[in-house]
Amino acid sequence: MKKIITSTMLIIACALTSCQKEQGLKPAPAGGSTLSGSGSKSTKVTVTPPVTTAPATDTVTSKLPIGSLITTGTWKVTSYFEGTQNATDKFSTYTFTFDASGKITANQSGKILTGTWLYQNAVFYYGVPIYGSSPDGFVINLGAVKPLSLLSKNLFISKKTTTDFFLSSVNPAENAHVRFSKIAN
Repeated sequence: MKKIITSTMLIIACALTSCQKEQGLKPAPAGGSTLSGSGSKSTKVTVTPPVTTAPATDTVTSKLPIGSLITTGTWKVTSYFEGTQNATDKFSTYTFTFDASGKITANQSGKILTGTWLYQNAVFYYGVPIYGSSPDGFVINLGAVKPLSLLSKNLFISKKTTTDFFLSSVNPAENAHVRFSKIAN
């Protein structure tokens, strides 16, 4: 029975080592598992998963006020969801600039539409929204022309970094979520 257990462990160890070689994985310099049976040789096997590299993004929440972050550079809507509907592609031809006086400019290949933006304490219709707990309100008014009218609502800042800011509707029934990403300084 001891020989069967030891043989089985040796087969597993060889299979793991073989998988490492086939996938081009390099064993780690230390650590790993030791497989052994009673009174027999030990086999040390180290399995190292392949390294995947994600694109560099700023994931650290910024402590800067939103007005300081968004009034520099040009922005794009890189994600827009309302409920289960993805409407991101409706904004693909637009770029946005926010100025310190509260003006927002939407540029669609030279066609300019202006509106207003306002940062304030959010007014929650149903208490703290279920999508976050930020008290930072963000109101955009770009009129009634679609698709820009989809952005014209009471929002709150759910997250902000130096390269992205995320907005969600203060009304959970709207279930709208917007991500603006900086495309130029």
